[in-house]
Parts: sequence; C-alpha cells; structure tokens
Amino acid sequence: MDSGQLKKDYLILGLEPDSSLLDVERAYQEKRKLYDIDSLATYSLFDDEDRQMKLSDIQNAYRNIVQHLAHGGASTPPCPEAGDEEEQGRTDQREDTLEINGQPGCYLKKLREKAGLSIRDVADRTKIGRFQLENIEDERFDKLPATVYLRGFVLEFARMVGAPDPAGVAGVYVERFRDEKRV
Repeated sequence: MDSGQLKKDYLILGLEPDSSLLDVERAYQEKRKLYDIDSLATYSLFDDEDRQMKLSDIQNAYRNIVQHLAHGGASTPPCPEAGDEEEQGRTDQREDTLEINGQPGCYLKKLREKAGLSIRDVADRTKIGRFQLENIEDERFDKLPATVYLRGFVLEFARMVGAPDPAGVAGVYVERFRDEKRV
C-alpha cells in the first residue's frame, strides 16, 4: 500500500500515524456510530448514499491501517494450524494484535491451544456447547446465535483461555459478526 493512501486512511479515522491498534479500533467504532443510520448527529446532514459512502470509506481505512500495522501491508492470513512451528512462532510474536486484525476466532483458538485446552475442556468448564465454540473459533457467522448470546459466549470463552481483555475480544467479535450479517 502506498504511503499517500495510508495517510488518507489515518485522516479518515482522525488519527495520527503513530496511533496504536487500540486507538485505531476505538476511532473506527466512534466513526461508525457517527455515520450510522440511527445517528441523531448526522441523520439530517447526509442522504443514504452519502452515508453509505462515508461508512465504506471508514471501513476501508480501518482495514488498511490494521493490515499495515499488524502485517506490514500483507493480507490477513488464515488461522495457522497448531503444528506449524514457523507460523506458530510468528503468531506468538503478534498475539496481542490478533484480536483486532479481523481474526478474533483465530485469536481465541491460539489462546486455547497455548493454554493446552481442548474444545471439550472449554465446553465442560464454560457450559457452552462444543458446536458453538467451534463456530466461534472458525467464525461461521451463519451458525452463531443472536448477538446478546454471542457476546456472552465469546466473553466467557475469552476469560477461560486467558485473554488479557475478554470484554475487548467480545466487542471486536460482535462487531465482526454484525459486519458479516450486513453483507
């Protein structure tokens, strides 16, 4: 990605180029709320087409910045298999960014594996069905329950596997879920 486009992306989100991933996530959420169809602040300022263009620009800027910060501009890789030693090493180095780089399910899977837990172990301890946990890890959004249940499941899953910010992981996961449902 060229540096000119990246500068524009930071401007779209109202950020400085040295912003952290957490800052990027917060700015993205704030901008999305600002231009949401239900936003009282902007509903009379933009027609539906302008609003959709703004939301699209915000989404693209967010993705570009996160890719740049987390992967040096490469596209988001698939969740690596547990036995892949080279990939495992890279994952451990960027573990703190996986939750917000578009792969919260992969992040949870890696934390679960690092903790030495099987899906059954997590299911037994959290009382969340194995099927639901597998769908969460694999991000099978069409098979997941309603948002209110999903948030609780992901929050409990994240707590069980030792995520440093379980509520943040749940928030990112639910946003990803909502984005997929809109498409």
